[in-house]
Amino acid sequence: MRANDFLNEADEESRKDKAMAAAMANVMKQKADIDSRNAEVEKQSNARASQYDVEYNEDDYKSLLAQHDWYYDYSDDHSVWQRGNRERDTLYKYQDAVDPDYKIWNEYAPEMFQRKMRENVEEKKKVKQRLDPKCWDGKKKDGTKIKGGVRVNNCVPK
Repeated sequence: MRANDFLNEADEESRKDKAMAAAMANVMKQKADIDSRNAEVEKQSNARASQYDVEYNEDDYKSLLAQHDWYYDYSDDHSVWQRGNRERDTLYKYQDAVDPDYKIWNEYAPEMFQRKMRENVEEKKKVKQRLDPKCWDGKKKDGTKIKGGVRVNNCVPK
């Protein structure tokens, strides 16, 4: 192999590197353009959404509860069901904003639709644990596992 061959290979590698750098610069420019367009669209979307923000107040909530068809689920007419379902979703939104302890809800709702306070979600999610200090003879601890809703040692053969 001659010296010119090495120089030609080096020149070719240099050209490839320059082409790759130019391609990467082009990709980064396109990404920046897309990101700026996405930011503008999100800004416009947020501006439109703020026009339709609803102020939840107790009087509207009570009137919606008073006129709600609590038994819409039993209707054979699909349009009645759709209307009732939309009303119920609206009631849930009002309830979250105005009545977190369900006092007003339970005043208006029939007995079968009354709601109880939510249980503490964190307590519900806690996993019971029964972690022994060591495994029995011939086994070694290899982390933990959940067995029957209880976290226990994962004992594997040595």
